[in-house]
Amino acid sequence: MTRNGTGKIVAATTLMTILAGGTLSALQGAITRPAWKTKPTWYLIATEDRMIPPPAQRAMAERAGATISEVAASHSLYVSQPEAVVRVITTAAGVARQAVAH
Repeated sequence: MTRNGTGKIVAATTLMTILAGGTLSALQGAITRPAWKTKPTWYLIATEDRMIPPPAQRAMAERAGATISEVAASHSLYVSQPEAVVRVITTAAGVARQAVAH
Protein backbone atom coordinates (compact mmCIF):
# COMPACT_ATOMS: atom_id res chain seq x y z
CA MET A 1 0.00 0.00 0.00
CA THR A 2 1.28 3.45 -0.79
CA ARG A 3 0.29 6.81 0.59
CA ASN A 4 -0.37 9.57 -1.96
CA GLY A 5 1.23 7.40 -4.63
CA THR A 6 4.74 8.10 -3.35
CA GLY A 7 5.67 4.51 -2.56
CA LYS A 8 7.32 5.59 0.69
CA ILE A 9 5.37 3.14 2.85
CA VAL A 10 6.17 0.26 0.51
CA ALA A 11 9.85 1.25 0.35
CA ALA A 12 10.14 1.57 4.12
CA THR A 13 8.42 -1.78 4.71
CA THR A 14 10.61 -3.51 2.13
CA LEU A 15 13.79 -2.03 3.60
CA MET A 16 12.78 -3.03 7.12
CA THR A 17 12.11 -6.59 5.99
CA ILE A 18 15.45 -6.86 4.21
CA LEU A 19 17.48 -5.39 7.08
CA ALA A 20 15.73 -7.31 9.86
CA GLY A 21 16.10 -10.66 8.10
CA GLY A 22 19.87 -10.91 8.33
CA THR A 23 20.51 -9.40 11.72
CA LEU A 24 20.44 -12.54 13.87
CA SER A 25 22.41 -14.70 11.46
CA ALA A 26 25.08 -11.99 11.16
CA LEU A 27 25.64 -12.10 14.90
CA GLN A 28 25.92 -15.89 15.02
CA GLY A 29 28.59 -16.40 12.36
CA ALA A 30 32.26 -16.93 13.07
CA ILE A 31 34.79 -14.81 11.21
CA THR A 32 38.01 -16.68 10.65
CA ARG A 33 39.84 -14.21 8.39
CA PRO A 34 38.48 -10.65 8.26
CA ALA A 35 38.75 -9.14 4.78
CA TRP A 36 39.91 -5.80 6.18
CA LYS A 37 43.17 -7.40 7.26
CA THR A 38 44.22 -8.14 3.69
CA LYS A 39 42.13 -5.91 1.43
CA PRO A 40 41.83 -2.14 0.99
CA THR A 41 38.97 -0.83 3.11
CA TRP A 42 36.79 2.29 3.15
CA TYR A 43 34.57 3.53 5.96
CA LEU A 44 31.89 6.20 5.88
CA ILE A 45 31.34 7.61 9.37
CA ALA A 46 27.78 8.70 10.14
CA THR A 47 28.43 11.69 12.38
CA GLU A 48 24.87 11.78 13.76
CA ASP A 49 24.63 8.05 14.47
CA ARG A 50 22.95 7.22 17.79
CA MET A 51 23.46 3.45 17.49
CA ILE A 52 27.24 3.37 16.99
CA PRO A 53 28.88 6.53 18.36
CA PRO A 54 31.08 8.29 15.78
CA PRO A 55 34.23 7.88 17.96
CA ALA A 56 33.62 4.12 17.99
CA GLN A 57 33.14 4.13 14.23
CA ARG A 58 36.40 6.03 13.82
CA ALA A 59 38.25 3.58 16.08
CA MET A 60 36.97 0.60 14.07
CA ALA A 61 37.84 2.28 10.78
CA GLU A 62 41.33 3.18 11.97
CA ARG A 63 41.89 -0.36 13.28
CA ALA A 64 41.00 -1.64 9.81
CA GLY A 65 43.34 0.87 8.18
CA ALA A 66 40.37 2.22 6.25
CA THR A 67 40.19 5.28 4.08
CA ILE A 68 37.73 7.35 6.11
CA SER A 69 35.02 9.74 4.95
CA GLU A 70 32.33 11.43 7.02
CA VAL A 71 28.75 12.44 6.36
CA ALA A 72 26.18 14.18 8.55
CA ALA A 73 23.74 11.29 8.78
CA SER A 74 22.07 8.88 11.15
CA HIS A 75 22.75 5.14 11.42
CA SER A 76 20.93 4.35 8.15
CA LEU A 77 23.08 6.65 6.07
CA TYR A 78 22.61 4.56 2.94
CA VAL A 79 18.93 5.59 3.08
CA SER A 80 19.34 9.23 4.13
CA GLN A 81 22.59 10.02 2.27
CA PRO A 82 22.78 7.65 -0.72
CA GLU A 83 24.90 10.10 -2.73
CA ALA A 84 27.64 10.00 -0.08
CA VAL A 85 27.55 6.20 -0.10
CA VAL A 86 27.80 6.15 -3.90
CA ARG A 87 30.83 8.49 -3.77
CA VAL A 88 32.68 6.18 -1.38
CA ILE A 89 31.83 3.07 -3.40
CA THR A 90 32.81 4.78 -6.66
CA THR A 91 36.13 5.88 -5.17
CA ALA A 92 36.83 2.38 -3.82
CA ALA A 93 35.95 0.80 -7.17
CA GLY A 94 38.25 3.22 -8.98
CA VAL A 95 41.16 2.40 -6.69
CA ALA A 96 40.50 -1.32 -7.12
CA ARG A 97 40.30 -0.95 -10.89
CA GLN A 98 43.65 0.86 -10.97
CA ALA A 99 45.27 -1.81 -8.78
CA VAL A 100 44.10 -4.57 -11.12
CA ALA A 101 45.31 -2.65 -14.18
CA HIS A 102 48.85 -2.41 -12.83
